[in-house]
Amino acid sequence: MDSRILDELEACYADELSLVSKDLGSLENEVVTLMRELGRGLIQRVVSKQRNGYKGSSVPCSCGHWMRFVGYRSKTIHTLLGWITLERPYYYCPKCGASCFPYDQASGLGPECLSAGLAKACCMLAVNNSFSETSRMVEEVFGQGVSDKTIERVVHQVGSVVLQQQRESLDTFRKDRQVPVCDARLKGCILRLTVRRCTNRMAGTRARLGAFIGGMQVFADRNDIWGALTILSGSGGIYGWRLAGVGYRRR
Repeated sequence: MDSRILDELEACYADELSLVSKDLGSLENEVVTLMRELGRGLIQRVVSKQRNGYKGSSVPCSCGHWMRFVGYRSKTIHTLLGWITLERPYYYCPKCGASCFPYDQASGLGPECLSAGLAKACCMLAVNNSFSETSRMVEEVFGQGVSDKTIERVVHQVGSVVLQQQRESLDTFRKDRQVPVCDARLKGCILRLTVRRCTNRMAGTRARLGAFIGGMQVFADRNDIWGALTILSGSGGIYGWRLAGVGYRRR
């Protein structure tokens, strides 16, 4: 980093830093807080100077007509560094009533007020922790307060998107008869989701849980995404255990 920037930062925050300079832990916490504030301000300034997804007076609509540019709409977003306000162009189709925010789609912004980065952090932590514990960890690690209800909604929304993508892949498979490849990331995701679903909703014995996960591993190793997803989406726990047994017999 440019030493001139560090000199200016040290001069600007000399009073704050001098109060904690003799304690490394306190100094570290103070610097992290200051850098978080600076980062949030920098993000706000950058997005405030951009057009944030403006694509002209109109954009194509899925109905075959055109969405018209209506104007800019504001939205507050919770990022990894704090809250910011976005002004994004809003498009509306007078023919079918559809609307869109191109910037939201391009930036991965969902219905919740979380940035893609903060939403990703919440989902990753929620894989192995309860929603309330995830909320506590997000505040402890990132200094951002996100409620357990918000985290739960985000996790369910992301899961719905993943399942929709798998349904689309299934439709492609039925059409082309080509089995999609289950990469390592999807295998890991399947197994983590399995543990989470068993813990939260099936509450079986440890032995049955092990058999269930083992069956899921077989499906993943065989690139049988559909068998694995059937277990995850099955409404009855007994049906899931039965599929896990099928997975073992196929081994």
